[in-house]
Amino acid sequence: MKFRLVYEGLLRSSQPSNSSGATSTGQSLAEHKHEIRKQIHSQLVNLWANHPVLSGVKICTNCGVNHALNVIEDNGPLHVALSLTDYILRHPATVEAKDRLGNANYAFCPIVSSALGLQCAVDILLLREDAVAGVYKSGDLDNRIKTLIDGLTMPRTSDQIPANSIPGAGETPFYTLLADDNIISSLKVETDTRHKKEGDDSFVTAIITVDVRPINPNFVNLSFV
Repeated sequence: MKFRLVYEGLLRSSQPSNSSGATSTGQSLAEHKHEIRKQIHSQLVNLWANHPVLSGVKICTNCGVNHALNVIEDNGPLHVALSLTDYILRHPATVEAKDRLGNANYAFCPIVSSALGLQCAVDILLLREDAVAGVYKSGDLDNRIKTLIDGLTMPRTSDQIPANSIPGAGETPFYTLLADDNIISSLKVETDTRHKKEGDDSFVTAIITVDVRPINPNFVNLSFV
């Protein structure tokens, strides 16, 4: 399963510019990463609604097989089919992550997770404004890419969500690409010049190509092959 996501906006270093943990704009890193997360969520909502695998596959809680409808065996138990969203949200790994997060407001639903036994390759084309004679000057690249990856990933602790943050309209569930960044099987980054100028060296357009594959194919993730 292969698709592309786009992030367009400021991209700050994961290393704060001052001791308070704020970026140079005064925005906290948690707020900055969550803004990236929200932009990615809006695209994943559309992907989830229109991709035949994400929208069409049902997972049986009893046997793990894709059932179009709930079925009952002769003199046997009811086989209940869940959408992929419900399957992920109810999976023990997702529930444990939500408990660890300690924020009851959000129901994060990552596509690439242990719940589905998936991993992914990520290929990023980063178009940057801060090129002068071929030299880029706005922060170090590694830490800016780390910020972007964090924005693709569901939070792991409560301090990775802005204080008092609640989901907005259409953000329940809140879709993310990754449950954890350790399920990225490979990461490739290419940079080039962004010719559309916004007047801030930290402004980027990131075109993110995602190639999702099962770690070990089974009834749950076979549709992703």
